Parts: sequence; structure tokens; C-alpha cells
Amino acid sequence: MNYPHKLLIYLILLTSSLSSITSAYCSTLDSLSILSEIPGADMTVYSLYIENKEKDKEKAADCAELFMSGIDSSAHNIYLARICDYIARWYETDKFLFSKAVSWRLRSLEMYTALNDTYHKALTEHCLAILYFQKGQYHLALRYTDDALDILKTSGTAHDVMNCYMLLGAIYRICGDIPKANEYYTSYVNTAKKINDSLSVAKGMNNIASLSTAPSDTAKRVRLMLEAIELSENTAGGQDLCRMYLNAAIAYMDAHSYEESEKYIELARPLAVNIFLKGLWNYVNGMLHGELGETALAIEDLNTAINYYSQGEFEKETAGIYGMLSDLYQSIGDTALAFESLRNRDYYDSRSDS
Repeated sequence: MNYPHKLLIYLILLTSSLSSITSAYCSTLDSLSILSEIPGADMTVYSLYIENKEKDKEKAADCAELFMSGIDSSAHNIYLARICDYIARWYETDKFLFSKAVSWRLRSLEMYTALNDTYHKALTEHCLAILYFQKGQYHLALRYTDDALDILKTSGTAHDVMNCYMLLGAIYRICGDIPKANEYYTSYVNTAKKINDSLSVAKGMNNIASLSTAPSDTAKRVRLMLEAIELSENTAGGQDLCRMYLNAAIAYMDAHSYEESEKYIELARPLAVNIFLKGLWNYVNGMLHGELGETALAIEDLNTAINYYSQGEFEKETAGIYGMLSDLYQSIGDTALAFESLRNRDYYDSRSDS
């Protein structure tokens, strides 16, 4: 079965700019004395946040939200911005609740702007762009990335600029401007080569491979995917490598090399450690079953993927899977479930645009 939604997986190997934002910047200041002067600041709650940041992220995030809810809303300083960043990252990378992450990133953006901290303002704009990309709001993703890149070209690191190139490539790819996407992905790879960052070269090659969508490009796509994996297997984090394995599995599916596809799906299985990757794994495994004519197994895997995605905000992914399910149900003559899947697809499509 030919799935129109296959390219869903090929797009995303993105990196966030704010994984360790402000840690060095804040280390020389006494946060307790500064924050204690803010009206409404509960320093016991703040101390619990600090105590649990590494050992219990959920408790730390709860304490951080409670602390922020009690303070004077007009207060702005680097420590408050840092707390907002922590909460946003928790919602983005642990809970996959992107709307809540956006609200906290916007709050930290307001603070960095008030503090005239243009560098961290730009990094926050890049993080917002990723969130809007994940929500399917590509016009906002493009706006914030362009704003960030304008600043980071003069005040940022090479990696900061590369991250913007990567995101711009993904935005233009999903909007159908393949030449522009290739331009930004190539700029990403060229910059990575200049600074001898082989892992980033691999990520860029993975995304360039996603642009080769014609049947005649299948061999090229497989070759680039395998080169990216070879560069990454000893250096990449598990989540990036999981996506690369699944990308290779789809590339082999396109080449009708189903045994190789299954091999890479199995390599990815133990690396699928969160709801997004577990959903993605079941999505790709369901695609393989569909290609092999194993419709019942394909339907089971795709519904499992939806169950994982329902735990976060994955509207555009869920819409794509419901479109696939509709085709599968139609192929076995179950018109009622095919129609229901189409309605669900349209529902999640509309939510991803809001």
C-alpha cells in the first residue's frame, strides 16, 4: 500500500537552543537574595524547585509553576526568565504539551526583552519557532526563526546559527519549497563541516536525504541515510539515532527491501523511550505491515501509535495516521470505520492549524 503520509517522519531532526540556557550567566549571582525581594515570592517553594531540578523534574516543575503564580507579575530578572525556561522545557520535552510550553516561552521572551538581553531573546525565539513548527503553525515558526537568525548571525555561536538553518530547512520542506529547504540544510551541513562537528553533519545529511522523494531517488536516499547512521552510531543521543533508524526503515520500504526495513525498525525499538518515539515506532511498524499486506497488524500498530500520541499534543501526526487508517479500513470493506477515521483526520487537521 502506498502511504501519502510517509514523509511525516523524514522531517524532524531539530535541536533546541535552550537546553542549558543561562546556567553560566546566572552562576555568579545570588538568586535567593534577589528573588526574595520580589513581592509574593515564596522562597520555600523556590528552594524545593532548586532541590528537585535534577532528581525529580516533575516536582521541580510543579514547584516552579507554584512559585511563579505567587509573585508580582511585573517582576523581570534573569532568574525568573530561567524558571520560565525550565517550565517550558518540561512541558515540551517531558510532557509534549506544546501549547503550555509556548505560553512559558512567551513569558521568558518578555523578560529577556525587558532585560535587553538580545542573545537569550534570540535563543528563546528559536525555541518558540520549534514549538510553533511542532504545532503546525508554520507562519509563526518562520517569523520567529527569521527574527532569531538576524540576531544570532552577529551575536550567536556557529551552532546557534546552524540550528536556525536546520529549522528553516524543515519549514520550507513541509511547505513544499524543496530548493529553499535544500539551501538551508546544505548551509547547516557546510557550517558543521567548518567546525568539525561530525554529528551535526550526520543530522544534516539525514534531512537532505528526506528531500529525495522521487522513486528514482530511492537509492540515493538509502545511501545518505546509511551514511548519516554510520557517522552517528557512536556519538548521537538515543532519540536522534532512533529517528535515523526509522528514516532508514522507510527508505528501505520505498526500495521494497522489507527485510532491511524490519532490521532498522528493530534497531529503533529499544531507543523509543518517550511517547513521541513510541508513537513513531508503532507508526513505522504499521506502515511496514501495511506494505506487506498484513492489514490487521497495520491497523493495530497505527491505533497504538494514536494511543501514545493522545498523551501529548500531536495533532498533525494523529491526523496523518487517521488518513492511513481510513485507507486500510476501506481496503477491507469496513466503510463505517473508514468514514469515522476520515472525520477524525479532519478534526485533528483543524486542531493543528489553531
